[in-house]
Amino acid sequence: MHRGVWMRQILHLSISFADESEIIDRTVRDYIMLPFNLITGANSFFLQPNQIKTFEGVYTIPFDVSLIGIFPHMHYLGKNWEVYIENPDGSKTNLIKINDWDFNWQGGYYFDRYKIAKKGSKVHAFAKYDNSTGNPANPSNPPRFVTWGEGTKDEMYYLPLLFVPYKVGDENVVFENNTSSLYDLESTNIKAKIYPNPISVQQTYPAHVQFQLHTGTTVSMEIYNEAGQMVRTLFKNEYFSEGDHIVHVETSRAVKGKYFVKITTKNDAVTLPVLVVE
Repeated sequence: MHRGVWMRQILHLSISFADESEIIDRTVRDYIMLPFNLITGANSFFLQPNQIKTFEGVYTIPFDVSLIGIFPHMHYLGKNWEVYIENPDGSKTNLIKINDWDFNWQGGYYFDRYKIAKKGSKVHAFAKYDNSTGNPANPSNPPRFVTWGEGTKDEMYYLPLLFVPYKVGDENVVFENNTSSLYDLESTNIKAKIYPNPISVQQTYPAHVQFQLHTGTTVSMEIYNEAGQMVRTLFKNEYFSEGDHIVHVETSRAVKGKYFVKITTKNDAVTLPVLVVE
């Protein structure tokens, strides 16, 4: 066996610690893909009775961005989503794939690290709809002609993308799962959903927050804006028994924007993203 000569190596590391009071200010922006992004044109977004159809939308990234999350939305005719980035070098970055859309359990999806999209990259978003009698979720029987609309018997191709302008080093940023955040969507003990979602500012009926508890406990429910500021307290430390519950939320004064409904118990919390649209 041959052995090399032992050598001593000195390694110098330079480590800088941020001041605890230092604030890194990065403004989160959004772009919403709509029927205007469809390769067949905005007027092509309709479904004939008993038609199954897939629409493709494309958005060209105007400058380097770091994607944070994605909010796919459709109604009861929706079947699946697939969204990916076509990079300038021809490679592909997957963003989301939902094979079995469930209108009642939709939400926002945040990546575990930034998804980098260079200027000129193209976001391809495929959405499939089933307006046939074979779709058990179809709200119309018999199926009717369907086009864009905010009612649940209408349909939507609606895909918000959340991002920040790219900074060198974003490739190395990882969002740790054990970090407590307003945007945590998973909870082991609370199952919750909000509907309808999006909410229209012209809506005359309340939104409904449905949640399930595995044990009786006190519950608080608050609404935050996208800047993380609390805008409304629905109730604080009220006792709810084990089981399913529905809270009705008045929406007559709702203002267009992105919000988060946060449900907090003694030992857990869950946050539901909700969009308010025109």
